[in-house]
Amino acid sequence: KDLNGLLITGDGPTSLIKGISATGFDILQLNSVSNLKIKNLALTAIKTSDSSVDGVNGISMTNGTHDVVIDGVLVFNLPYLVKPNYIDGGKAFSVQQGSLGQVGSKNITVQNSASKAVAFGFELDADTNSSYEPSNIQILRNNFEADVQGISFSFTASQNPQTVFDALIDGNV
Repeated sequence: KDLNGLLITGDGPTSLIKGISATGFDILQLNSVSNLKIKNLALTAIKTSDSSVDGVNGISMTNGTHDVVIDGVLVFNLPYLVKPNYIDGGKAFSVQQGSLGQVGSKNITVQNSASKAVAFGFELDADTNSSYEPSNIQILRNNFEADVQGISFSFTASQNPQTVFDALIDGNV
């Protein structure tokens, strides 16, 4: 869905979006959207049950989301679950190929933002056997504090030697 340059903005950390649910969820799920800017907000979540099924993500970008800028967003205290082979939830900012996998996410910038007490500050998951890889991903001048891992890239085992992935990662702490 083309959002035609929509700007969602707040007044910094006092502009708080707080998700509350018994099960896992994404606070902001950007599924196949384009031309969006999110600026000067804070996101957090509370899970009201001990459900061992799902965790909570901050901003998830899936199934071909493109031309999105996230600027000055703080994500903190996301519930997550440690599973045998992965961590479910706890991603402040994530790019996921999604179940449709027919369009690669591209032109995504996360800048001047922060995460605190989450599993991953930024995570990208991609299936390198798909011809629809994420591209032009920029992670710039962010502060990932007290996270399990600041930045994570996860790829399937590739059977496609022509897979190309490009990202710019600069100025993050």
